[in-house]
Amino acid sequence: MAENFTNHSSWWLQCIKCRKEVVNASDVRLAQVGSDGGLHLALRPELEPWVDSVIKKRQHPKPHRRKEAPFKMYCLNAGCPQDLGVYQLLEDRFFYVFSFKSVRFGSRSGDVAKIKRWKESKAELERMGVQVLQVKALWQKILKKAADGTAAPNNAKEMIYFDNARTSDEQVNKLVLDTPREYQKELFRKAMGGNAIVYLPTGSGKTLVSSMVINAMLKLNPGKMAAFLVHRIPLVYQQSQYLRKQNPKLRVEILAGDLTRFPGDKQHWVQVIESIAKKRIDVLVITAQIFYNFLSDDDATLKLSDVSCMVFDEAHNCKGNHVYAKIMREFYDQLSDRYKPLVLGLTASPAGASTIEETREQLTTLLTTLRARCIMPTLSNDLALHWNNPVTSYKSKPLSSIQENLESILVNYIQSICPKIEQLSAMPEALSKTPASSINFKGCLRTVIDRCHSKEEYVQGLALVMHAMNMYSIVELNRVLGPSHAYEALDGVFQAVDNVRVDGDFSTTGNISCSQAVRILEISYGHVNKTPPPISTQLPSRFTELLKIVRDFVDHVQKDNTCRAIIFVHMRRTCLKLREELNKDPMIKEKLKPLACVGHGNGLDGMQWKGEQEVVITRLTFSNTTRMVMHKLC
Repeated sequence: MAENFTNHSSWWLQCIKCRKEVVNASDVRLAQVGSDGGLHLALRPELEPWVDSVIKKRQHPKPHRRKEAPFKMYCLNAGCPQDLGVYQLLEDRFFYVFSFKSVRFGSRSGDVAKIKRWKESKAELERMGVQVLQVKALWQKILKKAADGTAAPNNAKEMIYFDNARTSDEQVNKLVLDTPREYQKELFRKAMGGNAIVYLPTGSGKTLVSSMVINAMLKLNPGKMAAFLVHRIPLVYQQSQYLRKQNPKLRVEILAGDLTRFPGDKQHWVQVIESIAKKRIDVLVITAQIFYNFLSDDDATLKLSDVSCMVFDEAHNCKGNHVYAKIMREFYDQLSDRYKPLVLGLTASPAGASTIEETREQLTTLLTTLRARCIMPTLSNDLALHWNNPVTSYKSKPLSSIQENLESILVNYIQSICPKIEQLSAMPEALSKTPASSINFKGCLRTVIDRCHSKEEYVQGLALVMHAMNMYSIVELNRVLGPSHAYEALDGVFQAVDNVRVDGDFSTTGNISCSQAVRILEISYGHVNKTPPPISTQLPSRFTELLKIVRDFVDHVQKDNTCRAIIFVHMRRTCLKLREELNKDPMIKEKLKPLACVGHGNGLDGMQWKGEQEVVITRLTFSNTTRMVMHKLC
């Protein structure tokens, strides 16, 4: 340890793999930085000149990430491959940021702090000597400056609503550039009558209806703005482009992602926030978390009373602790009725469960949370002419006996830890009603994950349900690409379990024993050390059929170079592996150049919108090089 580093605390930040001490707890600080309100554990800036004495730096392995995170930090211990975090751009400078997945806090006496996420462990970290800072993010400073400087007087006007059921078609048609269909005009008139959720099939024009409502509400309430809320960054760009196209005269702006992540971002944020303060924006397309942060800030110049229409894209997410639901509970419900904006939800799947009763309960909860009613076309009959109705065909391929055996073991294993997950998450019957072999089981796991996030009392439940999600992903991998890939993935999953083992007990994963992992592998292959046959010699039937379909598609491309293909899978792990395997076929690689597109997630396998997802979609849509994309279903 370099002499410049302190020794004020009995707690040390350690590599989670080899337990080597990295820095003292007093050498790091925890602060909330960034537009997303995230908490980051970073090295104190005054110690950065001596950082090479405690960590190794290597260039970030993903080129697209190097603008925001040029280096990754690694353990100094010889032979230890563990990465500890990244040298990352946050707000307007770089920090050495440690990952909660890669380090732990241990004491000289041998005690280990049970910390899973920084956000849930602020009090514990402070007790161990970590300095916890309350930092105003750069966007908050911009808001404060706008409020103190050139902001327009914030005298909220009462809302004006109008039930325009008798509005002529000619007037309605002028609200957007494209001519609305009859069912869209019907839904527009219904939506203007009060809070509503537009329920239409995918691709049938829900956003056009919202564009009509936004324009009408802005005309009725000059001086106010419309907020179009999305839950994923790519949707900010997609929906804003569409709104600009349909309403060229409206001033549409966007806010998404972290400040200064890419060149020009900071200046864009400054301009947009100043425009909000001066009331020079008509429509703001924004990720819901940032919108929530704005409303929560004491110095915010953006208030819900300044909004005439609030659109929730993919409105079915408005439940539980989702930020959509928090916006409704904490701000909309608390606002006087005279200032409440019109609420419009958009969804193609408002509710869905394994029973009619549960589906009805989900729908009732959604409508109650959004204070809305569900609207569908009932007077017009042209919807059937316009919704997507592709020609479909199905091919069923059985699993091999080895695949069936491995799936049975995996499913039984996942099912066996479900009671423990339900206990640790305080969610009885959240998982036990749905078989782990069901495609709906992922949704059940996701519900538990959402419940456990940001709650310190459910840290162990979160750890165990994330482990179950990893195991569930191997079920699909086994079905699509066969047991060899599943074997490899299993080894990685239980290696991760070993990394958090404490004193012979998995304190954060609910007493999962290594013997169970070994048993899974032994039953599948006869012996844990046996090397599985190469995948090329034992292609599973599903992958064999997929190869045939893809090779046939190559012939279509040679006849018509406008052809494109998307292969949808359920899990990210399968998506990335499938791309890798298809690229092993020389003809497919040359003619189709398959790429993968997955969500941002956690870790190195995630993809951001800028520079990654955006590039893949652009190459598929406009380029004559990439003609096939593996895509994870969201």
